[in-house]
This record gives sequence, C-alpha cells and structure tokens, in this order.
Amino acid sequence: MNISLIGIGNVGKRVLEIIRDAQSGLRERSGESIKVISASDSRHTVYSENGMDVSRVLEAKSRGDIRKSGYRELVFDEIFSLKTEAIVDVASATPDGIAGRDLYLKAFGAGKDIVTANKSPLALHWEQIMDECKQAGRRIRFESTVAGGVPLFNLRDFSIIPSEVLQFRGVVSSSVNIILNDIINGRSFESSVEYAIKQGIAETNYHDDTLGLDAARKTVILANALFGTNLTLNDIQYEGVEGNMDKVSSLKGKGGLYRVVSSIRKEGSRTSVFSGIEEIGEKDPLRALGNESLGYTMRTDMNGEVLVVGLEDTPLETASGVVNDIALLAKTRA
Repeated sequence: MNISLIGIGNVGKRVLEIIRDAQSGLRERSGESIKVISASDSRHTVYSENGMDVSRVLEAKSRGDIRKSGYRELVFDEIFSLKTEAIVDVASATPDGIAGRDLYLKAFGAGKDIVTANKSPLALHWEQIMDECKQAGRRIRFESTVAGGVPLFNLRDFSIIPSEVLQFRGVVSSSVNIILNDIINGRSFESSVEYAIKQGIAETNYHDDTLGLDAARKTVILANALFGTNLTLNDIQYEGVEGNMDKVSSLKGKGGLYRVVSSIRKEGSRTSVFSGIEEIGEKDPLRALGNESLGYTMRTDMNGEVLVVGLEDTPLETASGVVNDIALLAKTRA
C-alpha cells in the first residue's frame, strides 16, 4: 500500500520509524507492505515513485531540510496525482480546520483514502467531510484524533459491532489534567504551565489545552462518531482551566480527585454532550487512571460497560494508532 505522509513533527517522525521498524509485522498482519511514496513538512515535499528509505528522510529532517534526503522535490499539490492509496495527515492543526477539510475533500476527489490524527477538521467540518467521503466511495480513519494510542473507534467498529453506545465518559486530554492537578496541589497557573512546557507535556502555545479546546474538539468527534450526531465545536459546552480559575481554586483543599472529562450520553431522542471538570468518585472506574493516563468507560446495551486505559500518552502511542489505521485500510482494501 502506497501512502503520502503530511507532517514530520513529533508524531510524523514516529510514524516513519514504526513503518520502518515494524514493516515485516505490518506486512504479515495486514497482507501488504506499506511504502511511503511522498513526505511533506511545512516547507517542502519529497517523493520517490518506488517508495522512500524513511531513514534518509528522518536524517534529512534532523538536519533541517528534507530535500537533503536526495529525493525529488514536488510542489505539494502534486501529491494528489501520485499513485498512492491513502494520504496520512499528522500535520499541525489550524484553528478553523479549513486547510485539513480542503485536503480531505481534494483527496477523496482524487480517489484516495484518509488517515488523520488532526482534530480540527473533524471537530468543525464533520458533516461535510463525511458526506463527501461517502459520495466519493472513499474511507477515512481517525483513531488517533481523540485518545492517542488507546483503542477507541476501532474497538467500536470491530469488537462491539452489535452494541449501541449509550454513554461515554473519558479522560482524553492529558495536558490540561496535569496542569489542573498541579494547580489543585498548590502551584500557580503560570508555574504549572511553565513546568508542563519544560517537561514536553504542553505546547509552547498552550492555550488550546488550558482553555479546554483540545478536549472539547475530541468530545465533538466522539459524539459524532459514536452517537451519530453532526455537532461542531460551536454546539457544545466546555471548560478548562484558563478562564475558569475561580472554580479551579475552589477545589483546593477538598481532597477530591478532579479531571477534565468528556461526557456524552443518550437522553431519549437527544444526546447530552459536555467537556469539563468533574470529581472522580471513589467507585468511578476512571479513578483507575494515573495522572498522565488516558482512558474511558463506554456503556453499551449488549456489551455492558467497557473500561479501556492507556497508561502513557506520548507521540509514540499516537503514531502507533495512526499506523494501525493505515494497516486497517490495507487489510480491508477491496
């Protein structure tokens, strides 16, 4: 299976490493070799018709210019005419999601499937993307948009097919919860953010995390994918830490465990959706999560209540979810 990769940041590098290092296992389990035909960062695109040695791309990236890989350079839009089956998007998101949306629509029109870890396009343009995907007879997989490497949508699609999801509660954004926990334990907001950035937990532009936007985008995707809604970010209530310090400060000294939780449940003919701070009770399954863990409970009508936890949330786990989606496309290709 031939792919084009967009984005060679922390996650994109790990995607390339996994494809290189796990190639034999991927071929055995998916039935196909995965070849990277083109790779794009924010400045350049390089290409090889027969597939690239990704080590050369990674080495060139470490030297600051992927063109030093020695592969032919392309204009970015030429990727749509390459002989590839899928485009893999692990690029940085734009706030409005328009660049990602337009990329996906153009890919569908060119007969290509999409694998993405990019939240903004799906959180803001879900209905249009899914409609165009269906009309074009293409596929889109987005496992790593929500919970890194924690199995979620693929579990729903392949392991509990007979069930209807009735309720979802999950911790799907680690950065905001680490900062929240630090503040409750006595750090200032500024000190907590500075520490999270130094540890590589939060981005230098941390506001998406601290405002609760990252968790909210993921909550929208969850509601749409699991409950059949067509929501956008503008349709839900959400909160984080930043701009919410009165509430956060009131939690100090109470001795409880608090997390920013994505909560979605069916209420008759409507779906209730909220992303915000909740107390995690003594008998709450989410209490099993560590401070840097991601996980969720999913209550269903036939499979009971399912608890899934990922103890770590790093670019490696996210990249593994992306490569798993690529392998699934390869395995289920007609």
